[in-house]
Amino acid sequence: MVTVSETISDLATQLSGLAKSSSSDAEKRSAAAVIARQILLASKGPFSDWMVRAFNSAEAASLRLLLDWGAFEVIPMEGTISYTELAKQLEADFSLVVYAGC
Repeated sequence: MVTVSETISDLATQLSGLAKSSSSDAEKRSAAAVIARQILLASKGPFSDWMVRAFNSAEAASLRLLLDWGAFEVIPMEGTISYTELAKQLEADFSLVVYAGC
């Protein structure tokens, strides 16, 4: 059975080799992303997957709420907007705006 240390060491070697390779930047980025995901999975272990799924679901629900409210049309491309001002412009409850925006 391969240990976590061995797996991470092997992935680090792969990443180092990739950095020294003559591949294009696009190929390097793609391969590095795959290796990074493998490192993340190896370091997190089998029990944290449910947490990732739960957070992804909560994030999707928050994003859907902000889309339904039209929040992204109100948030300026340049500069900032406070949660208070955003809630006022959306005519939404302040605490819900803060919760959805976190």
